[in-house]
Amino acid sequence: MRLSRVAASCLLLFFMARGAAAGFPIFAQNWQDYSPSERYEALRNYRRHQKLPREEQQEVERRYERWRQMEPDERAKIQRNYEKYRSLSPSEQDQFERKYRNWRREQPAR
Repeated sequence: MRLSRVAASCLLLFFMARGAAAGFPIFAQNWQDYSPSERYEALRNYRRHQKLPREEQQEVERRYERWRQMEPDERAKIQRNYEKYRSLSPSEQDQFERKYRNWRREQPAR
């Protein structure tokens, strides 16, 4: 069960990085639903996940659970924003990241 949960988390991160708008399904019913390249990437992500310190593994799992519990509309909004970000030029991405870091610094501590 734990392996499939972590594998699902890795697959989710893989598909988020690839972008669902590119035609990839967010969730497949089983391992055979994925192409060989998608399986390879998921396995690579899983192995990278296994090498992380335990605290970082748990953080990935917490983020995955938070993602799973989001409303579909909210997930779609995040995916659209991510696709917009990916379509920016490298200099525009750098500018966005600088602005974001500045904004985060200005936010009150939680």
